[in-house]
Amino acid sequence: MKKTNTAMTAVLAALTFSAVSCATSGTLSSDTLDSSGKPSTSIGRVSSNYATFLGEFDPQRLPETMILYNSFGKLKPRNLQKTYLIPRTNMVEIHFRDNINDICIILPEASRHTIISAAEQFYKDVEAESIRDEKPTDKNAYATMKCDFWWGLASPAYGAENTKMLANSKVVEGKAYFVLRVPSAEGTDKKNRAFSPYTELYFTPAQLRDFCEIIDQEYLVGLVSTLQEKADRYYY
Repeated sequence: MKKTNTAMTAVLAALTFSAVSCATSGTLSSDTLDSSGKPSTSIGRVSSNYATFLGEFDPQRLPETMILYNSFGKLKPRNLQKTYLIPRTNMVEIHFRDNINDICIILPEASRHTIISAAEQFYKDVEAESIRDEKPTDKNAYATMKCDFWWGLASPAYGAENTKMLANSKVVEGKAYFVLRVPSAEGTDKKNRAFSPYTELYFTPAQLRDFCEIIDQEYLVGLVSTLQEKADRYYY
């Protein structure tokens, strides 16, 4: 397998997102306070090793990236045009439409870090041509992490909070891809008895680099720092 050598995409300026996001709507409680007075999220209690607040700013739209999705056994491109940083909770939201569902995946910093670590191992395996042509499973996953998964026909009205996400590799038509998988899970609201749709996001090595760039914590902190500098300007 040939190693993919692609120049890393230039970082675009973040655009302020004026619409109501998944984590700041009435559906979720991402910016409420827990009993200790600290911001809590639907991901559950966040480890003290990770920030739960970056700045008092509205959701910021991140640069567009591309992924692939499986359509009847064929991989087709999909632009991720609605990916946002939520500075008040240090969450990244990924919005897209998958078949009949409008989907929102919410990633905390810990999960973003895990994705980047799994991607590094994937790059090594691609270079070593050691990726096997086998079905992605829990046992052969690079990593397991948590996310909040919201879905619905017109908008993400149903939620499976703190659900499992896995990072795997998969060979399709002789080429290796990095795959983020979210297994079907029962919704948090047990009264509705709703189950989330099984979802897969495929990445080529080049697309994965682009995606990892925009979810990297150092990059996100830099965005907020730039916003804070603009907010603190007085004369110039």
